[in-house]
Amino acid sequence: RAGDMNIGLQKTGFINAAGRCLVMQARVNNTPLLLVFLDSVGTQSRFADAVRVRDWYEHMPSGEPQAIRRLM
Repeated sequence: RAGDMNIGLQKTGFINAAGRCLVMQARVNNTPLLLVFLDSVGTQSRFADAVRVRDWYEHMPSGEPQAIRRLM
């Protein structure tokens, strides 16, 4: 569902304490990442969030520290 992202594993779920969730192990720019999304607004927004994080990470200059913030 997340486009051309190289996904090794993903799991969705819902519990009252965390809302709609997505845990994903993926490879972006040949770097293994573990992405965790909690309390998504809708059932599809967690996947859209994953795509936005992938796009952000792909365009990040290599070797430079980057601030991580909540994506709106």
